[in-house]
Amino acid sequence: MLCSSKIIMFVMVIFTLFSGTQTTNAQLRNQWIIVDSSSDYFNFGICYADNDNIITMAQNVHNYNIIKRTNDGGKSWNMIYLDSTKLEKWESFAYPSKDKIIITGEDREVIYKGKHQDFHKEYGLLIISIDSGKTWSKINLDSNSRLSDIVMLDDNYGIARKTVLGNYFNPDAYNTNDSILITEDGWQTWRAVPIPYELKGKIGQLKCFEKNIFFMKIFDYNADKSNLYISEDGGLNWTISDAPYYSEKIKFIDRNTGWAIGRTDTIFKTTNGGQTWSFQRYIEPGKSWMVFTDLDFADEMHGIVVGFDKLILITSDGGETWYRENPPLNIQSHSIVEWVIYPSPDAAYTIYDAYKIIKRTNNKILKAPTIKRKIFANLVPIAGNLLEWDKIEGATHYELLTYKKNRDSTSILATFQYVKNYIVTDTNLTLDTLEYNMAYQFKIRAYNDSLSSEWNQDTKILCTLESQNALSVPDIIYPEPYSDLYYPSKMTMRWSSNENVDSYEMILYETDIISKIILIHETDLKDTSYYVDILSPLTDYILSVRSKRNDTLSEWANSYFLTEQSTDIVESESKQPDNMIKIIPNPATSTCKILLYNKPMNITSMKLYNSIGVELADLTKALQLKYGEKELELNLSSLSNGVYFVVVRDRQSTFSKSFIVIK
Repeated sequence: MLCSSKIIMFVMVIFTLFSGTQTTNAQLRNQWIIVDSSSDYFNFGICYADNDNIITMAQNVHNYNIIKRTNDGGKSWNMIYLDSTKLEKWESFAYPSKDKIIITGEDREVIYKGKHQDFHKEYGLLIISIDSGKTWSKINLDSNSRLSDIVMLDDNYGIARKTVLGNYFNPDAYNTNDSILITEDGWQTWRAVPIPYELKGKIGQLKCFEKNIFFMKIFDYNADKSNLYISEDGGLNWTISDAPYYSEKIKFIDRNTGWAIGRTDTIFKTTNGGQTWSFQRYIEPGKSWMVFTDLDFADEMHGIVVGFDKLILITSDGGETWYRENPPLNIQSHSIVEWVIYPSPDAAYTIYDAYKIIKRTNNKILKAPTIKRKIFANLVPIAGNLLEWDKIEGATHYELLTYKKNRDSTSILATFQYVKNYIVTDTNLTLDTLEYNMAYQFKIRAYNDSLSSEWNQDTKILCTLESQNALSVPDIIYPEPYSDLYYPSKMTMRWSSNENVDSYEMILYETDIISKIILIHETDLKDTSYYVDILSPLTDYILSVRSKRNDTLSEWANSYFLTEQSTDIVESESKQPDNMIKIIPNPATSTCKILLYNKPMNITSMKLYNSIGVELADLTKALQLKYGEKELELNLSSLSNGVYFVVVRDRQSTFSKSFIVIK
């Protein structure tokens, strides 16, 4: 039910009374520390028994499979298992208690040693320790099989997936069902339940909610969709529901509550066991997409999502909001966080670039500043450049380090040389002493009397003009460089008008990040704008523009941008409210529906106002609609007769729609 303005005013007063401490805490972050940086091992999995007992599955430099363990929260690590035969192929492992460790995979027997290749016969493999890795037992199952996806609810009850392998000895493997193996005595014995044959080769994940309640994430390449198969009778029967499209990994913390990550930029949540999913998102300014690799939740409130470019996202409210935490500075620039475990809200561990293990501690530090990216879009002159960053609450000053190298360096790995550090109390600094034909990088962190932040993680490069006589580079105005907006498929692209310029050359590319295709190439534009109406939805593009004077050309200015999901949307200044939302019925009495002509996931806020501009309700949370829905129903029982406005903000603009309540 909608709240009255008096109630909302009361809540705002209460919030104001406490906002002093809440605002101070809002930009504190937990510190991450490196607990293992050995380059002798490449980790490809991590799991836990509790906060302090952690194991990793790894290979050393000789490609021997090993298990490393810490029992003191990462202070020390010991190798507790090594397979020097190179015949074991590990798939998954479990650590249900500090004493019991189980590894699954396949064991291979050399049948024939060829000149260039050995030929093997495979056996399903279980490797088990019941004394914290002091001793191990090895069990080979059926030939021509592989075990994976092991899940242990405790030391005794667990499941694993057995895949039938095709080879010279088993040519009919593709016609044979795979199966779920179930144990209730810690793999002393087990029973097999066939997996429906039509799912062969389509299983992405097999997990266990609780005893005899399983789920499988299925991706059907032919149908181009994901499904969730759930069994409540030990795999004998299955119910099917839609899984989030292109969901990479799913994590359930109980029978009803779970989260899924998409390939890029999207987080989903279910509260009814996967029957329906709602959107949860983290949008980082300056990036149109991010790549997620893993997720874990300690409980229903505390979760972590990790990914490319040192990405660590934290939620402490069940995914309602997400914020970023930074790894230590000595993590490489483009590191990938590949796995994460979150045993409890007090501890988390991730694996970076396969060999570094870092741990989240309870030490509080300031949030790291983010340098605003627009300055990096073009080559700049040597003076008058304004470098800006976001304000960090609680910080009294900032330390900025500058580095440089020659733009003509033959190697992209040429080292940046330290130039100077600045102590700044404001959130900007004018750069007036740069040099021509140089590339600059910056590091910044925040301070107060007792705390500091990590250094920022951005590695963008600022480049100066080649010489004093170089032709100035145009500034692209729309689509804005390094914006976090989605852009329409029909729009007027614009750039600045520079002095002493005869014309402009413009190229529009379609790109998949790896390659690019020229869509439009104009070599002699007199105007500083260009209308385009041929863009496809949800597609990456690059706009490149440069100045021309006689035979002299400037460097290119570039803007990378992503288009909206709908081909019917035009640029933000031309949007009409009626094209974005519709309210029915209008006039309304007791209820009405808001119909959305934009994806709910693209809308950042929706609020209800009365005719004199008083906010009556924040409807943003209600926009976490079921996957695929585009309407929201409002209860109007608390509203009196009058005119009201629904004000919606998406990633490009703000627009509104009025409606009348008559009772």
